[in-house]
Amino acid sequence: MAERFIERSRGERSRALARTTAQLLREEGCFRVKVEAVARAAGVGKGTVYLDHGDKVGLVGSSLELACRDLVAAIDRAVAGASDPRARLARAVEVLVRACSERPELAVVLERRLPCAARWLGADLRPYARLVARLRLAVAEAIGGRPGPEAGLVAEALLGTLSMPGWQDLARRRPREAVRSLTRIVPAPTVHPG
Repeated sequence: MAERFIERSRGERSRALARTTAQLLREEGCFRVKVEAVARAAGVGKGTVYLDHGDKVGLVGSSLELACRDLVAAIDRAVAGASDPRARLARAVEVLVRACSERPELAVVLERRLPCAARWLGADLRPYARLVARLRLAVAEAIGGRPGPEAGLVAEALLGTLSMPGWQDLARRRPREAVRSLTRIVPAPTVHPG
């Protein structure tokens, strides 16, 4: 029983450190974020950060993993009830737009700061690839095809657009307009002769 409490407590602390890392990356940038700064901001000792994450690479990797997992889960929850593929895509885009204004620890993924930091440091980028793949699938369904190059290009365009400060400002001020505008990027469904 005590071991489960310790593990749960350690897991919660690890997630808090990952969120703090994402927020500091957003505010300070990759080069200025140090393990000591994350520890101080999270209210733990530097040794605790090293114990939970190993080093800065592990810390950034954990932060990317957590943020991408949260985004994919939010997308999956949002699209669950919609039967129309275009409506599912609109709901997925709505999740991303809301994350820009409501969840700074997730917005850092959409701003590409966290994936860029992970790439620069050599951390695992597979969590970001899973997010892109999930969005690519939603795009592919909306355009009536398989998740091929066209769907991948549109998914990257959606994420790239959300990384621009002007779009993030629009997402904060007028989220519905941002969702409508972003879903217009997606081409009309392809009709296959049959």
